[in-house]
Amino acid sequence: MSVRKSLRFSFIEKYASFIFALIAVVLLSRLLTPAQTGVFAVASGLVNVAQIFRDLGVATYILQKKDLTQEQLRSAFTIALMMGVGFCLVFVLLSGLIADFFGQPELRLIVLILSGNFLLVPFGSIGLALLRRRMDFRSIMRIGVANAFVHSVISIVLAWRGFGPLSMAWASVAGVLANIVAAQFYLKGEVFMMPSLVEWRPIFRFGLFASSGLVLNEVSQRLPEITVGRLLGVADTGYYSRGNSFVTLFNQTAMDAIWPVASSSLAQLHREEKPLSDAYCHFVSFVTGFAWPMLAVLAIMAHPIILVVFGDQWLPSVPVAKLLCMATGVLLLGRINSAVLNATGNVVPAFHAQAVVVLLQFALLLVATPLGIEKVAWVAVAVAAVFSLYTTRQVLRLVQSGWRSLVAITARSLVITAGTVVPIVIMEAFGFGAHRSEMAYMLISGAECILSVVAWVISLRLANHPLMTEITLIWNYARGRGLGVPPLT
Repeated sequence: MSVRKSLRFSFIEKYASFIFALIAVVLLSRLLTPAQTGVFAVASGLVNVAQIFRDLGVATYILQKKDLTQEQLRSAFTIALMMGVGFCLVFVLLSGLIADFFGQPELRLIVLILSGNFLLVPFGSIGLALLRRRMDFRSIMRIGVANAFVHSVISIVLAWRGFGPLSMAWASVAGVLANIVAAQFYLKGEVFMMPSLVEWRPIFRFGLFASSGLVLNEVSQRLPEITVGRLLGVADTGYYSRGNSFVTLFNQTAMDAIWPVASSSLAQLHREEKPLSDAYCHFVSFVTGFAWPMLAVLAIMAHPIILVVFGDQWLPSVPVAKLLCMATGVLLLGRINSAVLNATGNVVPAFHAQAVVVLLQFALLLVATPLGIEKVAWVAVAVAAVFSLYTTRQVLRLVQSGWRSLVAITARSLVITAGTVVPIVIMEAFGFGAHRSEMAYMLISGAECILSVVAWVISLRLANHPLMTEITLIWNYARGRGLGVPPLT
């Protein structure tokens, strides 16, 4: 399957799943009390942290391994299953202690139910890894939508029947079961296989570095809020968290559909021993040409967006949101580099880069946090720059490319970004941002967004950016489907 089709199916899966999840959240917020939701959040939070270790990088190993043999696949499945059994037993044994520690007796049963996922997830994750290896994102889309649909329906029905927080726990198990059944259908029996440990050593070594890198990445994301909470208090933590949620929403709605396709296509090139230089440069060009203008618009419009969406009590989050938009843009290059390193099996350099960054981040946060949350956000920008530069050096050597071509690509994306924000800058310069009512904020902000999209498309065309080809294809497809759009000239 081509990258273009894969992206289409990946976006369909993400947005369909988002719609089901949104419906479930809206209904569950009326069927469950905040206390019931909080009890489940505690249990799921603990289990989700353990899920990082549970995979042990097995899915990434399957994705990047050249000439994957049946023995290697069986060994990978066995390691994943053994890790699942181990974590399941740990949480079963600790369920009572967890409930006592938080003073919530219901936690014990919720943890026991969720621990069952550790036994089930290996069957689904191996199947999804095989489908990603084959670039079969059509099947992945169907599996993901089935998972989201089953999870949402079960949680709503059980909550309506009075199961309380247990409804979300059982829904989680049901979603995983839906994954397994769907994967079994599309893989025609390849999900279940006989255990083997013949090839366990290279898989375990690979997985140890891969999963350790994921753990460090999770630590890096949580460190700012932890240090702010410890040194500045819960109010500042809330402001920083709200600013962070501003860019998290961008990642979830705009970027999360891209990374699986990118890593799968890069891994395919790696397995086929094809040059990666052109693919890497195209990937950087497409991602920065798409994401940087969006992040720039979000940063400039952070004040009206936060005011309208969250209310004026969250306005102290605006400077943080602006800086974190900048940090996210800088970090995009690092995320692309991480995808290349993992897709080519270079998990040790990826781990080293993450370790260096976490140590630097911790040291900078100790100095910056007492100075306020804005300085903490500046640390995020600095750390993102260091990580991106550090990993770019590794990747350019790996793909045998040079800095000159990369600088030319990013410079063109910066020009497009500048062109995109021109309408907003002009409107603000003429005083459209002053003394607005909430309704005026919404109307003028909407107009600014529309004009920015038009400016973005014009900038892409003037810069002769390859994204313009994709936009033209989408536009012509809409015309061909009779959606009433005019010719794009």
